[in-house]
Amino acid sequence: MDNQPIRPTDTSVEESAPSVDAQLLQQLLLSENERLRQENISMRAEMAELRRMVETLSIRLTTSEQHSSVLQQTVATNTEALTRLARKVDAMGQDVAVSINEFDVGRYDSI
Repeated sequence: MDNQPIRPTDTSVEESAPSVDAQLLQQLLLSENERLRQENISMRAEMAELRRMVETLSIRLTTSEQHSSVLQQTVATNTEALTRLARKVDAMGQDVAVSINEFDVGRYDSI
């Protein structure tokens, strides 16, 4: 055996300098991370737009329901008013018929 001291293999240079594969992997991970971040931002903006659309549609639906309710009430009120008017006209027609029968029609011809 040689009496030369055993030198440990110096691997610190190799460990501190990442390999080309590690650098590529790191770049891929960074670019994928950036892509996902941008996609997240885009999806959040799209979700906000969808929320605004849902709120708008909800307001329109509520307004339409209110208009529908008002229209139904108006139709009911108009139907009642027309029914009362028809009864009055019918009663007036009966009164006129009775009045014509009560008077001598020929009596007013000479006037």
